[in-house]
Amino acid sequence: KPRAIAYTYMVNYAVNLWTFIFRPDKPIVFAYEDEDLKVKENKEFVECYKRLHPIFKRRHGENVMIVNNNQDLFSIALESEMNKMKVLAKKERSKDQEIKYFNRAIFILGTRDKGKLKGERVNLITIAEVGKWTRLKDFIDASEPVVSIGTSKFGMINAGGTSDDIAPNNTDFEDLFNNPEALNFKVHRTYAYMVL
Repeated sequence: KPRAIAYTYMVNYAVNLWTFIFRPDKPIVFAYEDEDLKVKENKEFVECYKRLHPIFKRRHGENVMIVNNNQDLFSIALESEMNKMKVLAKKERSKDQEIKYFNRAIFILGTRDKGKLKGERVNLITIAEVGKWTRLKDFIDASEPVVSIGTSKFGMINAGGTSDDIAPNNTDFEDLFNNPEALNFKVHRTYAYMVL
């Protein structure tokens, strides 16, 4: 059924990748309710990045290299940064000599890792498969300071994907779907006939 893949493809492979490449000032975050989906979409995001044309992997006349590639973090840095860090032995580096990332994609389990974002400023938080979340409002409330300061927003929280198995008594999902304005969200619906 096309609807099942619309959100993942549109957001994961278009919006998130675009933000990761063209807005490198702050990282992006992927939030999941289940570990299997986190691992799967992490691999898909990394594969999408690797398949990009080389022109999108250059900045300021030099190559952008992969620094971290694990289930929790995918990060890239300019080649000159990588070479600088290779010269210094890890024990000789001071705090101000740590690698300067070009950008980072952080993958978290929302209910378990929400404190992991404390102190971060991010461009985009993507909450995947909101139908599975049992404490969606709590996560959104905890994430607001990561994308805004007071009433000034510099980032965005994107929540979507109904999931094939909506958690029973999931009033957070119902509220988000039926009354998004209450959570300060805007609605965009992609109907099945519009996909593929």
